[in-house]
Amino acid sequence: MIPKLKVKANTNPQNLCATITGPDDFELETRFCDYASAWTVSTYPELQKGLRIGDPICDRYSIQLYENMTTFVIADGCSWGTRPRKAATIATTEVMSYLSSQLTTPELDSHQLAIILLKAFVLAHTKILQAEEIPIEAGTTTLLVGVVVQVRQYSDTDSVTPSLGLGQASYQPTGPGPARGPGPGSGGGSPSTSGPGSVTRWGLFCASVGDCKAFVFSQSRKRFVDVTSGNRGGSLTDCGGRLGPSTVEGHPDLRNLRLDFCFVEEGDIVVAATDGIYDNMDPVMLGLQPEQFGLQGKMDGGSVSSTSESWELLEKEKPALIRKIKAHFLVDMLNQLVAAKSKSLSSLTVSSRAAFDLLSRSPKSCELRQDSEDCKEEDDNDESQLSFDDSAHFITKSLIQHVLNTTHKTRRFMESHPNSPQPPNGGCGVFKTQNKTQTENWTEITQSFQGS
Repeated sequence: MIPKLKVKANTNPQNLCATITGPDDFELETRFCDYASAWTVSTYPELQKGLRIGDPICDRYSIQLYENMTTFVIADGCSWGTRPRKAATIATTEVMSYLSSQLTTPELDSHQLAIILLKAFVLAHTKILQAEEIPIEAGTTTLLVGVVVQVRQYSDTDSVTPSLGLGQASYQPTGPGPARGPGPGSGGGSPSTSGPGSVTRWGLFCASVGDCKAFVFSQSRKRFVDVTSGNRGGSLTDCGGRLGPSTVEGHPDLRNLRLDFCFVEEGDIVVAATDGIYDNMDPVMLGLQPEQFGLQGKMDGGSVSSTSESWELLEKEKPALIRKIKAHFLVDMLNQLVAAKSKSLSSLTVSSRAAFDLLSRSPKSCELRQDSEDCKEEDDNDESQLSFDDSAHFITKSLIQHVLNTTHKTRRFMESHPNSPQPPNGGCGVFKTQNKTQTENWTEITQSFQGS
């Protein structure tokens, strides 16, 4: 639910620190110092020089960083080809333009902001249809839109309407004192006040349709929270919803359209990712056995031929339990990849059909830059440890690195055997099997889910 809050929005061009859009044809990271980073690559195999399956990349992103707010959009064109890419491009462009024109009022309320986000979706869908001579031939795309902005709770004397639905307030920071958000130039110290009972905090507002996700990395807790938890409910092949013509009448698929909100603190990092990132943190994709989670992989005494088949049987019999386990595992993987030790990088050119955006504070002294630095395959024999780094650039690079490592064997196999079926479980063999203690912990977690 979206709570009723006062929102301090200001998209005055004079307050704009930086704009990041992409990707370009070179699949480079674009970043604004250590405060904002975006990177899109492709993990599809290259069948011959210059000819890669899945091209062109259909993911698009856009970020605008202002003095006291940030807006961002991420879109994943559905299927392959130029039309999905065109749909994703139109959606990101139109939404960012609409937000810039609408978030000019010095003080909105949170429900008005939510309505602006939903109207942006209507505009994006309409423009996608209008771009084709025959509207139903237009491409389709998933979409996630976010705004990080200062918010202020109403005082006891203010008239407050009930919370707005379509989502949930999914993260409340812990620790002493009011939350402080990641506003550019907001600085440290105590939160500002404006009269009795009103404390300025920071909030993340998201609207989404489809399977793009938003996470928050909490600086105080040093761990991630899935802001869009539950938006992926079906199989890996079902995005759950999309803009563009999903019916012969040209209607969008709004099955999982939702609004989400969470308070954020000073220095927190917001992460937006397509399924090309987080699908590689799914137990099935990593080749993990159900037994490692305290689950029985063979149902009703029968036999199965693969790990993926075991999971499929479990998902049919216990869908709610498996969703909880996978959601918990996803966040656990994010925490391990970013907060655990980091190894030095050696050599392998990157590539993933995944857009990945990170946002944080953005002082005007920073400069927009593109990095030609390649992500390399991780050297498992190099035990050197780096100090923990929670910058946007580091988190982007760590997760892109994981995606490339996870898909490396499958990509090389398909390049060497273009007419052969993909090996079971992706043939990834990258994720280290959990040790006994970790497996016992997962058994306890699974039991707690079963009891809830």
